[in-house]
Amino acid sequence: MATEILRPPAPLRARIAIGTIMGLGIAGVVAAIGIYANAKAPEVPTRTRINTFVLQYQDLPSSPVFVLRDGRMSEFFRLTNAGVKDMDVLAPLIACEVAPKTKAVVIDGSLHTSKITVIEGPQAGCRGVIPNEWGKYEVTYQ
Repeated sequence: MATEILRPPAPLRARIAIGTIMGLGIAGVVAAIGIYANAKAPEVPTRTRINTFVLQYQDLPSSPVFVLRDGRMSEFFRLTNAGVKDMDVLAPLIACEVAPKTKAVVIDGSLHTSKITVIEGPQAGCRGVIPNEWGKYEVTYQ
């Protein structure tokens, strides 16, 4: 005599399956919340991105770089293009003179010029304007 396994009707089987899934789902969520609440967040090292502008003439990499006074750049270039090399004439147009590869922060930049503040060396704190080709951007992390 063959024995037949009694199975509940299809609609009841569906409800039992959904109930089981829901029961496991709620229990799983509750367990996950408990685990999450007691778990410590992993410590993530913080790194600060620093955008600096390294001052250096492309044509003369070992020459000091002039940081020009704000609003005096066009006058500086008119005089130097006319052949003026007398520092007594050019000095009022220069905010400071820095060593090559000195780092600065760009305060305001445009397509051709940047307002900068020197952040290292003896001239740290000097503010002025330079043509963008007198330096290059460098990204560092601390």
